[in-house]
Amino acid sequence: MNQESEVKTGRFVAGMSEESSQLAIRLGGHADMPEVVDALSALWMRVHARALDLKAPVVTVDLRTLEFMSSSCFRTFVVWLSHLAQAKDGERYRVRFLSDATRYWQRKGLQVLSAFARDVVTVE
Repeated sequence: MNQESEVKTGRFVAGMSEESSQLAIRLGGHADMPEVVDALSALWMRVHARALDLKAPVVTVDLRTLEFMSSSCFRTFVVWLSHLAQAKDGERYRVRFLSDATRYWQRKGLQVLSAFARDVVTVE
């Protein structure tokens, strides 16, 4: 079964799709408004719950079309990954970020995230 849901807020869009035990999130546009922080916080909670339901081994987060993300929005990743790091062994999954290496903010920010949560984060 393939399911997809999407969130649009201003110049930001986020989509979550699943097929079998695969869960993929794609972010695009500009994540720089306070309402995007709220949307992302809610999205990561849904992603976490769904990943646990599916027993997904990996959640893929595609940032390649995300042009900009404010530090407040980026912090939502840290909160999500903190929850994941504190989860029981049977409730952990890996998070695979697909990035655009030409975007400096992605390169630097994801480097910090992978150091913060090295047991669960990979960056491509």
